Amino acid sequence: MVRYNQRGVGRSTSRQLQLFNNIRGQQDAADVLDMVVFTTDQITGQTNKRIIVIGYSFGACLAAQALVHPSIVAFIGISFPLGGLSFLLRSKDAFNKVWSASHVPRLLVLGSDDQYTKQKAMQNAMAAGGGVLLDTINTNSGQIIPPLKTSGKTGPKSLLLKMFEGNSHFWENDCSLMVEFVLRYCEQVLQMQEPE
Repeated sequence: MVRYNQRGVGRSTSRQLQLFNNIRGQQDAADVLDMVVFTTDQITGQTNKRIIVIGYSFGACLAAQALVHPSIVAFIGISFPLGGLSFLLRSKDAFNKVWSASHVPRLLVLGSDDQYTKQKAMQNAMAAGGGVLLDTINTNSGQIIPPLKTSGKTGPKSLLLKMFEGNSHFWENDCSLMVEFVLRYCEQVLQMQEPE
């Protein structure tokens, strides 16, 4: 597992001018792709290198930039911002990259009370991108990724949305439940990707 912080966050250093020049994330987007390349290079002894990118909030927008890399086998965006900050963050462009990446499974996870993305806005964006609200699919079997349907609407490479009721952008209520759900999704994606 590799975890990275954007420039100027945590212990990373960045001059103020660099932060200003990076206000819309151009350098950060390049960093994400560089991180994926670096991570892929570190995986030795495997011909089938499989990477899942997960981003939270603006990090989900940045993680979308990695979808062009051939080792990416899935994308997960947690609290993807599609609200009032979307112009500044260019999150609608990033969302378009997510929904057009039909070569990999994609999961978006959102709290119903997210301050930066209204539930209805996300559902509308999902519908426009051919996405499916996971709660409308029977997942009682423990399978998060729905089986392939003949209509082509859902299946292993679907764009899925999972809503968690009563949660904000910052996941004060069900963070552990959401994390457990995301980890189960990752396990199922990797099982689907195993060579036969």
